Amino acid sequence: MALNISTELFLGNFTSSAQSLERLYSNIIIAVTILLVGFVVAKLVSKLIDKILSELNLNKTLAKITKAEISFVEMISTIVYLVIIIFSVFFALKQVNLTNAVLSVTIIGAAVLILLSLIVSLIDVFPNLTSGILLHRKRLLRKGDEIVFRGTQGRISELSLLDTKIVTREDNIIIIPNSAFSKEEIKIIRTKK
Repeated sequence: MALNISTELFLGNFTSSAQSLERLYSNIIIAVTILLVGFVVAKLVSKLIDKILSELNLNKTLAKITKAEISFVEMISTIVYLVIIIFSVFFALKQVNLTNAVLSVTIIGAAVLILLSLIVSLIDVFPNLTSGILLHRKRLLRKGDEIVFRGTQGRISELSLLDTKIVTREDNIIIIPNSAFSKEEIKIIRTKK
């Protein structure tokens, strides 16, 4: 009788362990499927957004407004791609029953990485933008002014919030970040109107 009880307990534990393993394997297969579908959907949606925004000439429109040579379409489609991937990873991790703590650390880590990459990509934009705003508000530079900067003389052909373009006497175009004007000496030769 005692042998039958211990055999039944052993077989019962073995059966429940086998069922647990089977459940784990099926959850892993479902999680991998979620990841694969997420990657495919992310790629398709980002290409669709890329195509739609390209047809709307978003890059040209925003380039005129910001005067920045940035591919806004590519940036937006990449962000959408990454968001879909992050959600896919989230649902895949949830499928294999990871604890909330591990999931929270993963999400916080991803958010920190995204934030750091944004900060690094914008590190030169803020000083140039700030200097550009000050130059425009104080009207220190005007289109057509002759300037001497770092030993090079030229006429200002274009002023934007991020940079200033000058044309030298040799017809060379020099693009100067606006933050350089706040750090170095500039000689302005005003044109008479």
